Amino acid sequence: MGYVVRDQWQQHYAEGNGFRQLGERERALFAEHTPVPDGGGRALEVGCGTGDLAACLASLGHVVDAVDFADSAITRARKEHAGIEKVRKVLWSAWT
Repeated sequence: MGYVVRDQWQQHYAEGNGFRQLGERERALFAEHTPVPDGGGRALEVGCGTGDLAACLASLGHVVDAVDFADSAITRARKEHAGIEKVRKVLWSAWT
């Protein structure tokens, strides 16, 4: 597998592409295996793409920092999950 550069991911999301959204089974597994501790939980999703996993974790009660290095992914995540207050979507790259 070759190295995928940021420009390729940028184009992937800008063209409207993404990945399969979480199904009910995956959501149930996350609910079972990521319980929110008393006082609230925090989660970090690195490479969040369009933010589906971050939105799922937030719906369970976690406060989520969702980061990606493709600004087109972050733009879509902000648009597709605009009503979710417990997710902070951040453009970030370890290489810059």
